[in-house]
Amino acid sequence: MIDALENPAAFDWKGNIAFNGGTLRADGMQTAWFPQLYDKDSDKLFYEVTYDLKISCNDCRAIFVNGSHPVLGTQAHLISKDPVEPLLLLGDFSFSEQAGNVLINSPLSPADAERVLTRLTAIKQKMAKLLGWQSDSGLTFLSTTPVSKANAWMWVSIPSIVSVDHDDDLLAGLLSEDLEKRISYSQFAAHELAHVFIGERRQFNSDFGFILSESLAEYLASLVVSDLFAETSMDEITQKKLQRAARSPLHSLREISESGGELNNDTVRYQQAPAIWLLLDKNLSRAVMLNWVERLLTQQTKLTDYAFASEQLRASIGDELLADAILHQYFEGTGYSTNNPSKEMREANATSAKALESR
Repeated sequence: MIDALENPAAFDWKGNIAFNGGTLRADGMQTAWFPQLYDKDSDKLFYEVTYDLKISCNDCRAIFVNGSHPVLGTQAHLISKDPVEPLLLLGDFSFSEQAGNVLINSPLSPADAERVLTRLTAIKQKMAKLLGWQSDSGLTFLSTTPVSKANAWMWVSIPSIVSVDHDDDLLAGLLSEDLEKRISYSQFAAHELAHVFIGERRQFNSDFGFILSESLAEYLASLVVSDLFAETSMDEITQKKLQRAARSPLHSLREISESGGELNNDTVRYQQAPAIWLLLDKNLSRAVMLNWVERLLTQQTKLTDYAFASEQLRASIGDELLADAILHQYFEGTGYSTNNPSKEMREANATSAKALESR
């Protein structure tokens, strides 16, 4: 509730059903404000649903449920025949539509909104070029504030990208006059757009699947941002992530996968694992890495776990000697933290270079 702002220790999070004084916010998956089913055998939570909802909110200015267009007024009959995560926003907010995208509660003027959407389109086009397919989703950008002083975050509930922040939201940050801030918000935007592309192909499961989902989005975002801004580079992004990861004890991906979730944390998902993918992008091949991403999103599997990720990388490399060396250094060890390929990998890479070039 809004009273929490008076408490400096108050905490807000994605799964909170929160009223900030103007709007009531509830995400779909974590708040579970609607019935959800869980398949234990396949480790799959069914939180994307079709719906036919009649909503009454006597003091609302507008009503929004993800998958439908927002409605002005106190009553709404909303229908989605496509399964979506039914993120909910009720209360005092405005909305507009530009170029097929919906802006909800946006702090931007129409002119600034047009500038932002141009930049988002550029990011989306570069993401599509990397992955080799277009995302046809018309997007909804929702801005709101948390019910705590210190928390801020973003998430994707396809086709919506949500920004929860007291300061600049995702869209406003893209127009910042401060270059470093603009690059940072472009990374955030590219990360969330990557989730849109990824989410249209696969819902990851298992603890390691959580790592894959976030780290792949961060890897793809880093490729896009380094291409968009001459002021930043892949090496710089990689080194910063390695430095942040090294602030905590490093564990191998294999150790993390076997820890039962104990070692799976934000540092692993947003720093360590993306740094590994970026190092492989440099030391192995971008073509191989993007093929790996494609396989992770399209190959049939019951679990998107460590074994699946390793198996698909081995298939993308297509050379057993090189695959053994890479998995040993990057998945089973932490020697990559020096950004220095092992002797085994250098030798394997040399003997396999011609084979990879012909792929």
